[in-house]
Amino acid sequence: MSSDNVGIPSMDELLEAVVEWLRSEVVTGSDATIAYRGRVAAHVLDLVRREIAHGSAITSRRDAVLRDLTVADETELARSIRDGSIPIDANLLSALRQLTDDRLRVDAPDQRRRGGDTDAAS
Repeated sequence: MSSDNVGIPSMDELLEAVVEWLRSEVVTGSDATIAYRGRVAAHVLDLVRREIAHGSAITSRRDAVLRDLTVADETELARSIRDGSIPIDANLLSALRQLTDDRLRVDAPDQRRRGGDTDAAS
């Protein structure tokens, strides 16, 4: 993904370059503490890249799911499930799967379910 400005790297390209450097130079070093911190930093930057790539679409889907369930936010959703004001049915389970899958898309894409997922590489 390139920036519209010729010769100027995009935000994703800059983050990718830092991740590559961390993984090739810092993580492979002999100091175990620095290598560990390098892995953590690379993981965080990968998470930031996924948030940039998917965040607005995920937020839109989350807002639509919560609106369909007639709750303001995920805290109210949890409360409504606990107190029984939202029935545990196929609609709720589908909504929870969507919310969970979207969260995993950013936080831990390798943990996402693969069955029927047409965008598993994201």
